[in-house]
Amino acid sequence: YLLGKVRRRGTRAAYPLRADALKFRQYQQQFRFLHHNGIHTTGDLERWRKEATRQRDALIAARQPLYKERRHSANQTEVEALSGQIQTINACLRELRKGIATSDKIREAAPTIRENIRRQETPVPIPPATRNRQRNRPRPTL
Repeated sequence: YLLGKVRRRGTRAAYPLRADALKFRQYQQQFRFLHHNGIHTTGDLERWRKEATRQRDALIAARQPLYKERRHSANQTEVEALSGQIQTINACLRELRKGIATSDKIREAAPTIRENIRRQETPVPIPPATRNRQRNRPRPTL
């Protein structure tokens, strides 16, 4: 390498697989989400999303007075306690929003996945071999 004759090894072979690997990771994440929340049908998914949206709205409504109280408080210990409560609510909101986004991605991808499964389950007709057809033909006479 001191003479500058080092050959670089490219990663071109792995580059086309990146999109597939990313899609595989997304499918894994979605599967874990569905399994963790006990979702088996699209109806279950919709019910979970409605419940998560309701929880999200309730947490946002509970957080608003805490912000107002913290803004008008002069006591430092009270401000720290309120900030801790707000951080806890924000952490819960972050998880709920992440779950809602995942459920939206699953809902958008469901028709495509359903079509792929249907395509895999339908048998593909195998054309007869051309070699066998040629054997069964009568030979021309000379």
